[in-house]
Amino acid sequence: MIYSPDKVSIVIVHWAMNPLRSAIMRESIRTLLETASDTEIVVVDNGGDISDSVYLLNLAEEKKIACYIRNRYNLSFGVARNQALAMTTGEYIVVMDNDIVFSPGWLEECKEFLNRFPEEKILVTPLMIDRVHRNKNYTYGELGGWTINSMAGSNCWMMRRKDFEIIGGFEQHHIAGTHWGRHYSKLGYRVACMPEPKAKDMAFKNGYNYKQAIEYLEP
Repeated sequence: MIYSPDKVSIVIVHWAMNPLRSAIMRESIRTLLETASDTEIVVVDNGGDISDSVYLLNLAEEKKIACYIRNRYNLSFGVARNQALAMTTGEYIVVMDNDIVFSPGWLEECKEFLNRFPEEKILVTPLMIDRVHRNKNYTYGELGGWTINSMAGSNCWMMRRKDFEIIGGFEQHHIAGTHWGRHYSKLGYRVACMPEPKAKDMAFKNGYNYKQAIEYLEP
């Protein structure tokens, strides 16, 4: 496969676990299209709601997303991420969950940071450090004003393709993201966390209860 220099490929996995998650996914996609329109977006749909599948397929028909894959069954997000990653052609890769909403500038800042430190073994995230990983056991000082953490940003990060090829793909496991993070950490990779976060995790880590309706999200 021929990879495109300077292109960013964005990988999203969706599973419609409940109506609220479907609504959050659509809000996430909306903000992604507004803030990262000049990218290659690859979506894998693990099913659960046919209306979500139609919505995503229509985005592919409208050429707003580059590739749409629909599985018969929920194959787990680790397997689905690998399916999507196999379709990407950019030299920069973003992997994100379906519950992230973005603010303008997040993509440019993440990419600029990677370009500033081309020799560092680093991933970057536009999210705040989640509560579990804020303590000193996971913190490795700063680089260029960004906090360095070993396990932050597992639900939204960017890295260079050459580094992803060293680390490799995801396991088929219910905590595949955690296992992947432990693996890259053993290889000496760390995560640079944006000083002023420009993305939010709508389901858990910013005070939202995913079991309760969020009225301002469009279905």
